[in-house]
Amino acid sequence: MQQKKIEAQIIAKPDDVERYLVYGDWLEGRGDPRGELIALQYARLQAPQDTRIKAAEAKLIGEQRGVFLGGLQEHLDCFYLHWHLGFVQSARMFRGPSLHHDERGDEAAALLSRFLRHPSCRFLRSFSLGQFPWTRHAEDLCTKLLNAIVDARPPVLRSLFVFDHEQHWWQERTDLAQLLDTLPTLEDLNLSGRFVLGEGPNLSGLRQLTLDLSAEDLAESLNTLGREGAPGLEELALWCGEVENIETLAPLFGAEFGQLRHLRLWSLSPLSGLVEAIAHAPMATRLERLDLSGGTLNAKGAKELTRLRHLFPQLHSLRLDQNLLTPKGCDALMDAFPQVYTAAQRKARSGTLDYWSDACWRSPGKARSFVGMLVQRLLAHDRADAQDAKNLLRRLPLTGRMLYNKGTFLIAAPSEAKRLEARALLSLSMELPDPMFSSAALENLAIAHANERDFHVAVELSRRGLVISPKRPNLWAILIDALRHLRCMEDALQAVAEGQHTLDFTASGLSLLEDCMLTHLVAGSPQQALALFENAHRADRPLRPKTFACAVLAACHMRDLRHATEFFKEVRAWDDPQREHCQACMAVLKHDEAGARQHLQSARTKGYVELRLCDNEDPLLHALTKPQKEKA
Repeated sequence: MQQKKIEAQIIAKPDDVERYLVYGDWLEGRGDPRGELIALQYARLQAPQDTRIKAAEAKLIGEQRGVFLGGLQEHLDCFYLHWHLGFVQSARMFRGPSLHHDERGDEAAALLSRFLRHPSCRFLRSFSLGQFPWTRHAEDLCTKLLNAIVDARPPVLRSLFVFDHEQHWWQERTDLAQLLDTLPTLEDLNLSGRFVLGEGPNLSGLRQLTLDLSAEDLAESLNTLGREGAPGLEELALWCGEVENIETLAPLFGAEFGQLRHLRLWSLSPLSGLVEAIAHAPMATRLERLDLSGGTLNAKGAKELTRLRHLFPQLHSLRLDQNLLTPKGCDALMDAFPQVYTAAQRKARSGTLDYWSDACWRSPGKARSFVGMLVQRLLAHDRADAQDAKNLLRRLPLTGRMLYNKGTFLIAAPSEAKRLEARALLSLSMELPDPMFSSAALENLAIAHANERDFHVAVELSRRGLVISPKRPNLWAILIDALRHLRCMEDALQAVAEGQHTLDFTASGLSLLEDCMLTHLVAGSPQQALALFENAHRADRPLRPKTFACAVLAACHMRDLRHATEFFKEVRAWDDPQREHCQACMAVLKHDEAGARQHLQSARTKGYVELRLCDNEDPLLHALTKPQKEKA
């Protein structure tokens, strides 16, 4: 009874942090790990830059995955989750590998129903349906998914984005009246595909509405808006690529929309009288932002906007990117309006470039410059402008993949600025289409931070990646390596025990094997390290010189010079500082102190990444390095 009372208080005021903390204390007093998660995530809100808190949070979610996600674990490849104060605050669902066999969409709908009813999603605020590729029997997929939302009735859902990846024109036309009546807390609705608002929908709570519909569906939905009214609507965005005449938009220009401040009409075809229709609409006197990007506005349209400037008394931001404006027209607009954006104008002879088609991306020049412009907008300080750019990027095919590839390419760049750009691009790629790159992007982000010696962040990112892809060897390798460098040996050994089941003979699997061996060495268990090597060696599969180098170190720690010499045959031709470490250890066993010092100095000169482990943890070399430290 007490639990239901506390949850009801949170539902009544979902933005009240204190109510979550009360719930966290109540749960922690009963041994529920969610209470600890609430406390950790609250601490992260107070100190967002504290990487130790982030790492502790990621570790807890990884260890208590069964409690926090239950039966959803096997379908984590179908979700992108954002946690807040112990619960999933926002989520994106798509058809991941575990649903590829689900042609009719029944399993996807059942999974969505389980997800929305899960205790971790009790206070879900934002939800997106992403990429669901066409199949022969899934025409009613959207209806099934939306029915699952209607049945679950999430009590505090404020934002719903249906099909953020592409327009699902193959689906059946869906009436949203029932959905809107079921979700009274909904404030932000974004639709792409075959939808209509229906008859008598409850629009009183809507603050933002984005429609990417066919001309027919758009006309019917605008009629509904004009007839029913949306008294609280502050922002309206329409994708108008299918609109061929101004009559389709007539209901928009005739309606009152008393609270509307931001209007976006994207990808407009040439429409006679458009500028005048907007200027004489009742909403014009209240508009603060007007966005006509990606259309065909030319010098004549710019002249009309300038002439009718007095009809937009509140307008402070006019965005006209990717139109057909001349430099003279741009200058005139900048003189007339306070803030005008006119990036990447096209020449009239090039016609309308369809940035939303795959064909456009086969000629990378213009399309990629367009994405570059959007990325710059996304990284800007203007939150509304950044959200617009993100919505545009979501619509473009292959954008997530392109940003992922660019970020991966820049990870090892010599310039620090380029490496920072790589992190930003990889972070962005995880929020865009091509969701199969989520764990790969986290992996490369973790590598980027590990390369910068930012091991706490590397731990956090690798744990987040393992929640999505628990069988990805390279993520385990990054996690173990970062924990070892942080001297969190108990956690590192636990990660070794958990990650060993993913060992294979791919490059990632061998990296994991080597990190497991090094961790056992640092923990003073060379026998365990050598046992891992012997298991791999008996499998009669090709191993790398680095794997043999780890075996050499293990044999030296066991003072087994015969096996160390045998393993070193595979390392001798390897041009790597770790070879010098092996030679230094073998020299100690041969009582060649001068040779050991020489090899150790050579490893230090070459920047051996594990050198501090040699200096501080290697019992064979400690006696040799200690006098040098005292002398220094």
